[in-house]
Amino acid sequence: MEILLELISSIPSFFVGLLIGCVSLYVTAYLKEKGKSRALREDVKSLEEEKQKIILMHQKEIEDIKKDHQLDIEKRKYRYESKKSQYYQFMEEIDEFNGCLARILYVEFSNMMLEFYGFKHGVSGLSGDELTVKFNKMAQFEISNLESQESKLYSRLNSFKLSSTDEIAFLLKEVMLEIQKSKKNLVDILKYIQRPEFQVSRDVPEEILRISDSCSSNLANAKEKLLTALKNDLDEI
Repeated sequence: MEILLELISSIPSFFVGLLIGCVSLYVTAYLKEKGKSRALREDVKSLEEEKQKIILMHQKEIEDIKKDHQLDIEKRKYRYESKKSQYYQFMEEIDEFNGCLARILYVEFSNMMLEFYGFKHGVSGLSGDELTVKFNKMAQFEISNLESQESKLYSRLNSFKLSSTDEIAFLLKEVMLEIQKSKKNLVDILKYIQRPEFQVSRDVPEEILRISDSCSSNLANAKEKLLTALKNDLDEI
């Protein structure tokens, strides 16, 4: 022990101070590095927390966008199906009106003309008066059917106009105008058959029949234009 004390006392104080200084510098540097590591870990933790916040925020935004997009798709789908159903029903009413008109002109009217033709050539089992009465009953019945069909068409038209574009509204007007012309032409034919001139000739003038063909063609063209516009409107939804 005494020898150790002698050795320590024999070490110059300069070296002792140097040793203490080195130790102090080492400790100071170590503590600084430790502080830096701790600060770095805290920074990393803070960055990770911020990253998670950003991820959650963007996830919510993405979910909101998805919901809005899905809602928009559902709205467009509903609008498409609603319009499609409305358009289909209206075009179906037009077809039924055309079918009624064609049946009267090309079936009922043709059959009556054959009977009148048979009477003219003495092969009919009915007299002229009986044929006239039969024709009048047929005409009244068929015109009533046609007016009923027209009424259904107009009832569809009122709700149809509410959701139509300007182009479709214009084409609707054209279609309805041609329908009115076709109906008027049919009524004119039926009225002519009741006139004295027909009782003599038993023939309908070519001019009236030509107008009938023209009305049918014009109505078909107007309907085709409307159908094309309706398809384009659905495609834009």
